[in-house]
Amino acid sequence: MAGDRIGLPYPPASLAPTSRGPAILRGLNYASGAAGILDGSGANYIERLTFNEQITLFQQTVLQLTVMLGRAAATNLTHNSLFGFAIGSNDYINNYLLLSNNSTRTQYTPSQFVQLLMSTLTTQFTTLYNWGARKFLVSNIGPMGCIPYRLAQKSVDGSCVASDNALVKSFNKALKNLTTSLPSSLPDAMFLYGNSYDIVYNLIQDPYPLGFNVVNEGCCGGGIYNGQLPCLPVIDSLCTNRSEYVFWDSFHPTAAINEILGNRSFAGSTSDIFPINVRQLSKVRI
Repeated sequence: MAGDRIGLPYPPASLAPTSRGPAILRGLNYASGAAGILDGSGANYIERLTFNEQITLFQQTVLQLTVMLGRAAATNLTHNSLFGFAIGSNDYINNYLLLSNNSTRTQYTPSQFVQLLMSTLTTQFTTLYNWGARKFLVSNIGPMGCIPYRLAQKSVDGSCVASDNALVKSFNKALKNLTTSLPSSLPDAMFLYGNSYDIVYNLIQDPYPLGFNVVNEGCCGGGIYNGQLPCLPVIDSLCTNRSEYVFWDSFHPTAAINEILGNRSFAGSTSDIFPINVRQLSKVRI
């Protein structure tokens, strides 16, 4: 959404057959559903591209750019491109908190797990830096304890699960520290820390001024809070007023929420995005 404000189109999937040649010059989307910081996160979905596999795809893109443009121009392009990351929630939802997976919970305390995630993320960001990335927009994890999936599992009254949100807050604090400290070891790197958690959580607590009326139920899905069944073509309970919902399905926010997050990443204050916003970063040349 922040890319819209800069005037950039939605980047196509990196593995799309058409994402070749000149088409890659305006950006690519390497994201994958269920992927996490750790390779094991999301394994319950079997098919996904891990973050490390996404990084490998980016490395292949850099090699293509170098052939197309020459090394100097390819380096200039990657240095001044914006790299957006919204990652970490699957390391909890589809790893640490999985009822069928006790390995990480028995091996790591919550604080040790955060340390593992930060150590792994440091290596991953450093690899991206070494391959030319310089401008990083890193969004923290939203209020995971408020998503319909977790409400269906642990909430008795539809209110957010405090223990889940406590885990997220610990992760987010460490993530902000990481994005603040990394530039000291990665010259010319710029890290923006997007505060999705507070934006979404505060909206859940006071939704009506912005036109939201449903804060604890998915627009599409099934079961308790529409959080027990995924949004599938066979589901006929799709809401008709999706712009009034905070959550689209068991896990994800609606387009209306994403638009708010994008706008506040683009032009928000330091409470939304730190230390500068995307509009300010877009004017910086490296």
